[in-house]
Amino acid sequence: MMYLFHIFEEYGIAANGARHAFPESLCATLGQGAYPGCAIPTEFYLFVNIGLTWVVAVLCALLARRYVMMGFAFYSLVIVNCFFHISPAVIPPPPRSGE
Repeated sequence: MMYLFHIFEEYGIAANGARHAFPESLCATLGQGAYPGCAIPTEFYLFVNIGLTWVVAVLCALLARRYVMMGFAFYSLVIVNCFFHISPAVIPPPPRSGE
């Protein structure tokens, strides 16, 4: 349920009020122009969340009984995702040149 909230935060309205925060950030980081006009197709974001989150999470849960490490595999993705969300909030950005 928490990951569903997270998906809404990245693709709907973020905590700071920004809409489509993840697609905007990814397009800007890769120098692809502003979302939705960037070269990354909208289907990519759908694939990442449906494919990776809901299919892989269920497979990991089903395989965890026989292969215990598979049970932890999905949580490693969640932990890495948390790191990339929390670290920018905790670590101040480097000063810009000329400041």
